[in-house]
Amino acid sequence: MSQFRTTDTGDSQIDYVDSGGDDGGAPVIFVPGFTCVADDYLEILPVLGRRTVVVELRGHGRSTA
Repeated sequence: MSQFRTTDTGDSQIDYVDSGGDDGGAPVIFVPGFTCVADDYLEILPVLGRRTVVVELRGHGRSTA
């Protein structure tokens, strides 16, 4: 199950979705484009069958500027 998480960089907070788990391979990292947010990827993450992380850029989605 994907979970929203936050990391604090000191001057901003970066939010990301982590599908969790460890399939033994390298995780797939998604960085949404200018008009996208992590929510746009939630439907496809379970289908991939791998650990995935979707990072929201500064000032986008739940991340602060």
